[in-house]
Amino acid sequence: MKKSLKTKFVVMTFICVLLAAIAIGSISLISSSLIVDKNSSTIISLTSSKNAQSINTIMSSIEQSVKIPHSYAENMYTSAEDYQYNHYLLEEYIEAMNVLLKNAAENTPGAVAAYIRFAPELDLPYDGSLLVYNENGDPNPPEENSDETPSTEPGFYPHTMTDLTDLEVKKETMWYFYPRMTNSAQWIDPYTDPNRSNNTYMISYVMPIIISGNFVGVVGMDIDMKLVTSTIDSIKIYDTGIAFLCNDKGDIIYHKNYPKGVSNENFKSFFGVDKETLVNTNSENIISAPTTDGGHRMLSVQRLANDMILVHSIPANEIVVDRNNLITQIVLALFIVLGVAFIITMETVTILFKPIKHLTEVSKQIASGDLDVEIECRSKDEIGTLADSFRTTVGELKRFIGKINKQAFTDAPTGAGNKAAYADAIKRVEIITKHPDSSYAVIVMDINYLKMYNDRHGHEFGDMLISDASELIRGVFGDYEIFRIGGDEFVCIIINPEDGVCEKLKSRFKEAVNKFNEGSTRYELGLHVAIGYAQYKGYDTNDTYTDVFARADKDMYYDKVEIKKNVKMPEGYVDDRTVN
Repeated sequence: MKKSLKTKFVVMTFICVLLAAIAIGSISLISSSLIVDKNSSTIISLTSSKNAQSINTIMSSIEQSVKIPHSYAENMYTSAEDYQYNHYLLEEYIEAMNVLLKNAAENTPGAVAAYIRFAPELDLPYDGSLLVYNENGDPNPPEENSDETPSTEPGFYPHTMTDLTDLEVKKETMWYFYPRMTNSAQWIDPYTDPNRSNNTYMISYVMPIIISGNFVGVVGMDIDMKLVTSTIDSIKIYDTGIAFLCNDKGDIIYHKNYPKGVSNENFKSFFGVDKETLVNTNSENIISAPTTDGGHRMLSVQRLANDMILVHSIPANEIVVDRNNLITQIVLALFIVLGVAFIITMETVTILFKPIKHLTEVSKQIASGDLDVEIECRSKDEIGTLADSFRTTVGELKRFIGKINKQAFTDAPTGAGNKAAYADAIKRVEIITKHPDSSYAVIVMDINYLKMYNDRHGHEFGDMLISDASELIRGVFGDYEIFRIGGDEFVCIIINPEDGVCEKLKSRFKEAVNKFNEGSTRYELGLHVAIGYAQYKGYDTNDTYTDVFARADKDMYYDKVEIKKNVKMPEGYVDDRTVN
């Protein structure tokens, strides 16, 4: 059975629409996936970095609190011999330290104890002093025959110190031995002191007292781990993402779902990665870790100031939910467009043939990366709806890609477009010149005496010259596209310029330079920028962009020569070039 011409047109047109939709949909899916994935990684990195900074701020505050009494301890310490034979002198020293320790602890959130502890081998009359927070007041009974009654106010009061005479290194005495062994300030992993009745789980920051190269003792402060764990518990990324804390070896210090920690054997099965991977991961990287239910979690690792590791764990399906929603919308829109196109093609093939062909060509341009195409179809029917869908899709692509292009096509020091942006602009100009009524102008600017300033004052001074010059350029040509195409060369492209606008802009720029030089003595020869311009002569000529640029560059060269006639080079400086 022969197929009618109408049927052939319907089939052919529908195939074209289908191919165009697949091309646009593929680009949309790929671009949106890449952009959303990148944005998600950025959100995770920034959020985890911010949370780590919050904890580091707490740690830094604690360190500063310990440094004040530690400084006094080192500066006011005399000698073990003095204290062995003059108990009163040692009592005065400890009493002054108690005042500093108490004040530091009272002004440090989460502090549960502050102390100074002398080395046992010094054989001093007192081991040191330990002040422990007690919410019920002073726990120490008054001396016999004393009329004083213990204070009931919450605060820091003297407490019995840990016996260190056996010099045994264990977890609850690392606060003393770790800084002693390293001769440096140390953060101590969380522990519980069995000598204290409340069994507070705490971390300690301890600084060694070093006198004339000899270890004398330590000054430290104990912090209730609740200060850190409450901050960790408050962290929330996406819907169910959480954070947990490890030490520098990867051992779990705090995880609200595993209060007793996780054994080495179960670590990888619980978290999807081994400890070594967790410890050695850079803070900029995101780890994809499999879960026991067949899913994945994304882990972001931040090393804290005390060498502990803050890990953020987020279910992968929450991270990609935005991407999945966008993909669903694109796919749904794709099917809707295909359905509408098929129905319209079947009913009005003769009328729709031309606009559908146009849309097919447009889609090919979009597929090749040209997102500045103009969709001419403006009818208020189904084809108009299809065209609007194309415009919406292109708009979304341009919006997403624009975020990336803004960074990729900008010269950071000057804010002008970079060489990549300039190359892209030339391509656009070449496309424009295919239209008979198109026109454009090229303005070339070159900073004079940059080499001389670099030679005489260094490149930082030259950078300042470039910065000042680019600010003047933006001030005058800011309404048009500006590009930095070399160290000292800038180009401005004006599409469809008005009559005389180039000369007006040149005059305004010269006035701006003169005004700058009148009000500034920063540069011994002044700030000078040569400028020249040329315009595209028309569609009926063989002018290329290179020809127009060459004329503008030549015009700029003449201006540069005129500037040199009026500026005298510094005495003794030899420029081996004809024009700089």
